[in-house]
Amino acid sequence: MTALERLPVDQGQQVVLGISQETEVRWFRTRVAGRESDLVWLDAPLENGSPIIPRAGADVVVHTWRSTDAYYTLHSELLAIDDSDPPRLGLRVRETERVQRREYFRVEVSLDTEGSVVIESASEEQSLELSLRDLSTSGMRALSTVLLLGGEELRVKLPLPGESGSFDLRAKVIRIIADIEQSPYACHFGAQFIDVPPGVRERMIRFTLGVQQERLRLGQV
Repeated sequence: MTALERLPVDQGQQVVLGISQETEVRWFRTRVAGRESDLVWLDAPLENGSPIIPRAGADVVVHTWRSTDAYYTLHSELLAIDDSDPPRLGLRVRETERVQRREYFRVEVSLDTEGSVVIESASEEQSLELSLRDLSTSGMRALSTVLLLGGEELRVKLPLPGESGSFDLRAKVIRIIADIEQSPYACHFGAQFIDVPPGVRERMIRFTLGVQQERLRLGQV
């Protein structure tokens, strides 16, 4: 078992908590309230203003992450309940799974870029529109209205549902998946993001976790 000190479970860390309820696992966003010996304390998640508190001894799952490292699944047991305000759940971690960031934080999306995206190539800058098909903190797969070349650099205005405005990102085309003859798109490509600011990366992680959480709720993963 991985030592707690090596896991992203510091006070204030955002996590996703999975609680078995009848025939399904329900997922809730919450945060780490503290760490004590071999226990991780979480704020009890709220639903319609009321705390969700599993029975003592229940098996629960915690998803947590470190944006510069990886994603972790913590298989845990609820050992203690603190009736503070808000209530806290004391979990003992029994087993951990570590998944590399790129492997987990890639989700299927359908996002159109807001405004124009500019190509920085050997010839000239050119405006284009993108339709994203999958997204991670490290890169994207998308359709482009302009035929791209491997190695070209893009400036992307990335919209994320739930966020106001869009994020200005740089990306490098690393592969052309296919040329597309039908309008309005000219090619299907993959690109890697360049120097994503930490604050933007955290927002992207929260977005992809939200997509994963909804897919888990619907039984799609």
